[in-house]
Amino acid sequence: MQSRLNVLLVRCLPVEASRFWSRLAGLLFFSLHRRHKKIIQDTAIRVLKKKKGSISPGSAFKIIIGTIDHYHEKLVAAYFDLERIHHFIHKRIAVNNDHLIRSALKQNQGLILVTAHFGGVELIPETLAFGDFPLALLVKFKTQRLKTFTQKRAAIFHTRIIDAESQNVFAQLTQALKENRILFTQCDEFRKWKPSRSQTIRFLGSDLPVDRTLDILHSRTKAPVVLALMVRHPKNTYTLNVHRIRTLARDSVSRQCLSILEKYIYDHPQAWYQWQDFHQHLSGISYDH
Repeated sequence: MQSRLNVLLVRCLPVEASRFWSRLAGLLFFSLHRRHKKIIQDTAIRVLKKKKGSISPGSAFKIIIGTIDHYHEKLVAAYFDLERIHHFIHKRIAVNNDHLIRSALKQNQGLILVTAHFGGVELIPETLAFGDFPLALLVKFKTQRLKTFTQKRAAIFHTRIIDAESQNVFAQLTQALKENRILFTQCDEFRKWKPSRSQTIRFLGSDLPVDRTLDILHSRTKAPVVLALMVRHPKNTYTLNVHRIRTLARDSVSRQCLSILEKYIYDHPQAWYQWQDFHQHLSGISYDH
């Protein structure tokens, strides 16, 4: 999806046309990789039927389209020029409860902004950057070209980029929070979880050990926490919803975030693109020693 042709088309075509092209390319990919498609659809159908009893005939197809749309949004966020991405965000994205972010930053402890592999997540950093929020992004780059474009864009917004494969990552994260930046992280990165030995959570009908990563980061930095999810609507419009996470509550940060995310997934199953990873972890997660 990040081929030179796709990048060129996203940069040159109207957004509706490039999304149509991306969907064609994505459907071709899944026709050639039917096992991936089957795992995604079977996992989603299994979870949704268990919750709702039945699903509409087109739901499985919409979930594949939603997965493809994510990759189109990744290209839009990375390769639109500054004027075009600003126009896109101003015209198509509404933000609810951004006052929670502003009030949290007044504490001068930074802010842990938790999100997920959901909806227009790739558009969240630039949406906030255009609002003059100081950002810090932990990123693992799949291509050198994407890394170059991201670093150039970050320099314009004075955003700190932290390479996930660099040394002393945790020290860089805490330093970003000390600079009163918004640190992005995700609550559904199953492969990188640090599972609790004693606490579990019921998530999408399965019992999973609670991930300790978010709680460790919060306990060591004392930074406030919000959850931000970008809901994708028809015709390339979006709503960024910000939720307060109560750090003094009995429930862990991770548990609160996953509980809210679960409600969004049941309401918008086509927007979540972690179905394949969730399938791989249904039977359990191996513990770190």
